[in-house]
Amino acid sequence: MGLIYGYDIYVRPRKVAGVLIRLAELAPPTRTVPPLEITLPGSDRVALPFTSNFASDPVDCSASSTLELDMSLMFDADEALREYARTGGPGQDAAGRIPIGYVYATIRFASLLHPGYASVECWAATSAMSRLFARSAGI
Repeated sequence: MGLIYGYDIYVRPRKVAGVLIRLAELAPPTRTVPPLEITLPGSDRVALPFTSNFASDPVDCSASSTLELDMSLMFDADEALREYARTGGPGQDAAGRIPIGYVYATIRFASLLHPGYASVECWAATSAMSRLFARSAGI
């Protein structure tokens, strides 16, 4: 069992599509898999540059309480991210960003802890990434 560090973000359910679109903006510009098409509760639709359970098949969450995502995200380099890149992580791009992935996310459309809110729970895939999450202000 490794160290698992993450972030929980709480938003009103109507804001989930916007949060997913913002996460998509953090994805690396090159993709090797097709976009993931998602239908959210309330019929909003988004296409994301991620996978769900490591597949790109369309996901219909209109009658579901959760959505699982597997993401690679780009962050502006800070000292912790530069050190991560120097010690075997992926390199920095021309814009000074460093990709981190896989970052896993579970979207709960109705939070158990905060009624009336949805939660976006993001966590690192490895102990080394968890330590990076804790050290990096950029993440």
